[in-house]
Order: sequence, then C-alpha cells, then structure tokens
Amino acid sequence: PPTTHGAFATGFLTNALNPKCTLFFFSLFVLIVSPATPKLIQAGYGLWMILGTMGWFCLVSLVFTRTEVRRRFLRHGHWIDRALGVVFLAYWLLETAVSPSKFAWIAMASVGIAAFAFARVNLGESRHRKQPHFSLM
Repeated sequence: PPTTHGAFATGFLTNALNPKCTLFFFSLFVLIVSPATPKLIQAGYGLWMILGTMGWFCLVSLVFTRTEVRRRFLRHGHWIDRALGVVFLAYWLLETAVSPSKFAWIAMASVGIAAFAFARVNLGESRHRKQPHFSLM
C-alpha cells in the first residue's frame, strides 16, 4: 500500500495535470469573475475552490475505502459514468443555445469539450474497468 505522502502526491498530481479540471475551472471563473472584481475577492474565490475541492476528495477517499461501497461502485459505476456524461452534454447544449454572449459561448464550449471527452472515455472504458480509476499506478 502507498504511504500517506505518496497517496497525497499521486492524488494531487492526478488532479493538477488533468486538463478536464483546468477547462472546468477556467470556464467557471470566466463566467463568474469579471476583470473589475477586486483581487482580494478573486483570491477568496480561488481559496474557496481549493478548500471545497480538497474537502470533496477527502470525502470521496473516505467513502471509497469502504469495501462494500467500492464493490458496488465497481459493479454499477458505468451507469453513473454514462448518466453524468449525458447530463454534462445536455447542460452544455442548453447553455450554448441560450447564451447571448460570444465570450460565454466560448467558455461553455470548453465545458462541452470536457464533457464530451468525459462521456466518450467513460462510455468506452467503464465496461472494462476492473479497479476504481483513482491513481496513476
């Protein structure tokens, strides 16, 4: 089993180097934060996202270390992947259809590309997945 430091480093690098995460946060911030937003408020948004993301992944790691939860996820997780892929694609289509701003459309297109990649990868690979996709190992 990996050490605590090794597990943290693997999780951090997996997220930091994931282009879908970068596209998601970029598209979120360009829609919410304007150039006129004070730097202190922008830093607060960034800190909030860091803490929220860390809290989420801590919760996920605690939940998925339970044997029964992990077993059920491995058996039924492909349905979750498919459903989320459809939801993300539908959200992108809805937002790009009703968004009046060209800049907002470009930001939402990045979310759409990430959602499409998520759905394509997960629809194609989840049937063959033997282990949770949590590490670089």
